[in-house]
Amino acid sequence: MASNGLTNAHSNRVASRDYIRWDAEGVEKIPPNEQEDIQAVAEMINKIQRAQFNSHRHMYSGTHARTQGVVKGNLIVGDLLLHLARSLFSKPAEYPIAMRYSTEPGDPGLGIKILASSRPALDLADAKTTKEIINLCIKYGGDKKELYKHLEARNDTPLQKARDEVRNTHLSSTRQYSQAAYRYGNYVVKYYLVPSSGTQKKQYEETVKSDSHPDDILSEWLKEFHANHDAKYLFQV
Repeated sequence: MASNGLTNAHSNRVASRDYIRWDAEGVEKIPPNEQEDIQAVAEMINKIQRAQFNSHRHMYSGTHARTQGVVKGNLIVGDLLLHLARSLFSKPAEYPIAMRYSTEPGDPGLGIKILASSRPALDLADAKTTKEIINLCIKYGGDKKELYKHLEARNDTPLQKARDEVRNTHLSSTRQYSQAAYRYGNYVVKYYLVPSSGTQKKQYEETVKSDSHPDDILSEWLKEFHANHDAKYLFQV
């Protein structure tokens, strides 16, 4: 009886949320030439990396190449509800992690490497769109006016220009979202990290002032913060 009660409570909890099942109609529609577009994106990113290596003799990430800081910590998994207790999160545990803060203009990033896991993930939006935007950035990345001219000729202009409207603030205070949706158990989710300590929330009030802050201010803020505080994030779906 107790088991049935728990099952019913879990079912009610799931039903109260607007979850999307992984096999629902319209969740995955493979567009024409998707594999070719993905391969083209990979080749473009590799081209960027080769150009950087030829110039500096160091290998950089194809995107978000500007490392602002690398820290280590722990991912703590609690006792989760049945629909959330999947794979790495199936039982309470603690995993060592490394996190890399990085930026592109208007686009902060935070990568997490779980040292106890080697599962790769491809985090792309629509492959065709990704190919088109990376190609524009390769051609016009150094000329914002020319880049904008081509972005404004697209039918998704507001989306592609949205990165320039993101607040340029302390990286440890910034919420981070996965670009793509993933299957998680029976549902489709997007992952996001929410800064949870009081200090991190307070830092969100700080923004970069281009007329008074040096170019490396984001890195310096991170160094100062992590030298004196622990960062805490909630990993959510």
